[in-house]
Amino acid sequence: MITIECIMAVYGLAIFMYTRVLPIKYRLSSHLSCKKILLLSEGSKCIGLLLMILVQDVFIICCAQVFLGLGYGISAGSDTRLINYYIDDGGKFQAKSNSFMFASLLIAGLTGSFLFNIDTRIPFAASIIADVITGIVCLNLPKEPGKVDLISNRKSNVQLTSTEKKYITVYCLTRGIILTFFTGFLPYHLFIDLKIPIYGFIAILTSYTFLGNISSNFIAGKLKPGYAMNSMNICLLASVAMYFSNDLLLIIVATILLGLSSGATRPVCMTGLRNAGSNIPRMSNIMESIYSIINITLLITGGILYQYYGFRVFQTLLLLMFGLYILLYIYYIKRSGDMKILINKENGYLPRKYSKHAEDIYKLKDIPVISFPITFKEKPAGTKSFAISMIDYDAVSVCGFPWIHWVVCNIPGNISELPENASVNNILKITQGKNSFSSHLIAEIDSNITCHYAGPTPPDKDHKYTIDVYALDCEVIDLKDGFYLNELYEKIENHILAKTSEIVVGQY
Repeated sequence: MITIECIMAVYGLAIFMYTRVLPIKYRLSSHLSCKKILLLSEGSKCIGLLLMILVQDVFIICCAQVFLGLGYGISAGSDTRLINYYIDDGGKFQAKSNSFMFASLLIAGLTGSFLFNIDTRIPFAASIIADVITGIVCLNLPKEPGKVDLISNRKSNVQLTSTEKKYITVYCLTRGIILTFFTGFLPYHLFIDLKIPIYGFIAILTSYTFLGNISSNFIAGKLKPGYAMNSMNICLLASVAMYFSNDLLLIIVATILLGLSSGATRPVCMTGLRNAGSNIPRMSNIMESIYSIINITLLITGGILYQYYGFRVFQTLLLLMFGLYILLYIYYIKRSGDMKILINKENGYLPRKYSKHAEDIYKLKDIPVISFPITFKEKPAGTKSFAISMIDYDAVSVCGFPWIHWVVCNIPGNISELPENASVNNILKITQGKNSFSSHLIAEIDSNITCHYAGPTPPDKDHKYTIDVYALDCEVIDLKDGFYLNELYEKIENHILAKTSEIVVGQY
């Protein structure tokens, strides 16, 4: 038993060595496009599978695990980066792609079970064929996005926000518990301890993958992230507890719950990180390295406990890991909060006073300059300041680029509301950046317009305006009035505790 788990741990060790130990300058993701990375990933997997076919030796099997682990580590985050680069649908495609993964896992599992009975090497050959097909698909991927900037020095102190830590905790510990158990211990327990027949195993595999598919589409795709994560946690706890039973029906129910939890994990976490404005490749790199360590630890420790003390003692270890996960989850939930903002509306529109149809006394050169009040709700612990941007993405069809209406930082973190007209009277001593009226296309030179709030004046139809609010862990961002939006993004990157957005409509 211990030998089996150690061989499986080599896979996780290869991922960790690539994602955390190998210097950045030697990582392929720093030099190649996502397309080339995915192609090399499939090539590495093919080598590993080929070794599994040619030589049935413990050392060679470990070498194969290294190539398979490298194949996974090399591509960490590349698929998600491609999706986010070309498809902006709030994470729906991410959830759908995850559901297809579970569907393919079901087909591969059922087919592999049948082929394994013919010859143990045939499933590996079939996997190579699948890898080649995947490689052909990768050949048709676009060249962009190109290489990714991860971390310039692996010893650099990369500060993670509480929101990022929350999603990293969910991803690493839930996947560590689920995948270590399902791939490393459950088959052995079913076949060796319980002597379940092949039809029983097929039923269990089917229930896991089928419910993982459903979970990716409905729990991750339809529910809000908070509800989705709570549902995942309940399913995982109930599942681990039910596996203490030797009853086949309860084991199938437990596997259904395990599939529900597993299917939602990746899309919920990736969508949450994306909405928080995180660097997805960087987060993927960190998550996979932490997950690999958890995987290695559980495989080796679990293997020892299983061999010498039995399955139930190993299950107790999983329950303790789940308890640790819940404690960390609650801690980071409290730290990150679920920040909300409230903006008053009139008949579904931003009030006239702050937009195109404002009275002349509220305008400057026919542009509304009185900023609207914003109420901050449930700001995270440790919030010392806020930053805000207001962008009209509907303007792309009019002028060719998103129109910035307001960008501001150094809003005191101890207030519950940014008052009306904060942009002009500036009683809070906020720092305001340039909006799109400062563009050379407009040639406006009045800083009362170009470096303040410039309200909606949609020229062709009602426009939607995205208000992004960032809760920050620093009191002062080192920027002066007249800064640019990209400068704000660079300055706040490692200081974001929480981010929330609201869309308001400006009347034509």
